[in-house]
Amino acid sequence: MLKVKDVIKSPADIEQAIDALLPEVTQGVNDALGHLYPQYKRTLHNQLTVGIFLVVLFFGMIIVYALPETFPNPELIYAVSGFVFVVGLGVEVWHTKKRYNLILDFVRQFKSLTIPYLGRVFGADARLLYAGPHVQGYTTRNNNRVEEVKRVRELIAQSELITDAAARYHIGDIIEVTFNNRQIILTELREPVSITQKRGELDYSMYKGYFVSVDLEKPLQAKTFITTQVDEFGFGNRSRITEIMNTGPQETTLEWGAFERIFRVTSTDPVEARYILTPDFMEDLVSWWLEHIVLCRVSFINNRMSLLLPDTAVQLVSGYTLEPASIKRYLSRFGKPLMRTLHLIEDMRH
Repeated sequence: MLKVKDVIKSPADIEQAIDALLPEVTQGVNDALGHLYPQYKRTLHNQLTVGIFLVVLFFGMIIVYALPETFPNPELIYAVSGFVFVVGLGVEVWHTKKRYNLILDFVRQFKSLTIPYLGRVFGADARLLYAGPHVQGYTTRNNNRVEEVKRVRELIAQSELITDAAARYHIGDIIEVTFNNRQIILTELREPVSITQKRGELDYSMYKGYFVSVDLEKPLQAKTFITTQVDEFGFGNRSRITEIMNTGPQETTLEWGAFERIFRVTSTDPVEARYILTPDFMEDLVSWWLEHIVLCRVSFINNRMSLLLPDTAVQLVSGYTLEPASIKRYLSRFGKPLMRTLHLIEDMRH
């Protein structure tokens, strides 16, 4: 059976496959959203124009206040400018929600129409489950009452990849991929996960990137974790106390020194850990790490493989247009992490 690794071997292959689909994707997205695009662009333009006007007016008021002798009638200028600023700010606040909703609705439709084409690149089905709330300069917190957001937070808790009670993270887009009858949830973490660990004078923080949850064919008996060597605690409920008491997952020795110089494997069953972590799996994980050289975490618990994979290049705030470059940029955003995930799925024994 032909594997993804035989066809999509590198990020360059993804770019080539996306380029081949791009005319079709662009036509489909334009056909569906072309009637909304003028209003969307007009809203963005108005937002930018009003924003620049208010900023210029505000700094103008500061200058008049600081240098009154430079201007004739500074009190009148200041009063009129202040009135215009307050009115303009009020109007902007009044329209902010309407603008945000219009922009977010367009972006959601753009993403929903685009993501299925990414699935075709890998011979899979893909769909958008949730569009993150950070678009076009607007920032809001995740709505944790949304079922998709709640589900991802549950998956992160079940993965035990982040068991530090102080950890904070914000969810971006969530997509679902069905590959060989297996469900994959791929989630953007739109800001760095705020986990800081100290060793001597150095701080290590988990950078922004992707959380991935993958269905396995059958449940595993043990809990197995892979982390970088400097990353000892904050996952699998590991702490210095559990290490001293020799409870929970314990360090497991593998047979590839190059892998173990970068990664630490801890498991409640070393035999099962050595079984599922094939040489190809370890090689592909090292390949990912070498692209970023930051913390990453992997866990195998019950019937799920979970990955917390960094990608400092992830761009969660960017403009969306109906131009091919914008469409390609969004498809490429998920292309590399999905490729790495599918490679790891094909590598492991399960």
